Amino acid sequence: MAERQLVLSVTIHDCEVQTFRSGGKGGQNQNKRDTGVRVIHHPSGARGESREQRSQLQNKRTAFKKMVDSGAFRI
Repeated sequence: MAERQLVLSVTIHDCEVQTFRSGGKGGQNQNKRDTGVRVIHHPSGARGESREQRSQLQNKRTAFKKMVDSGAFRI
């Protein structure tokens, strides 16, 4: 009997991406620019958030990875 394997493909385009000001320590760049990123996959309810990096692009990548690794994203 053949083993069934579930394959799931989710891209950033399947998610809602929100940006926000990080605030807190980090100087003027965090207070002036929307560098914090939140990625939400509505069908699964999974979400990831990152504000550690100075770059919005780096935070977007990190938030997407956190969202994929979250327990809500697992089936």
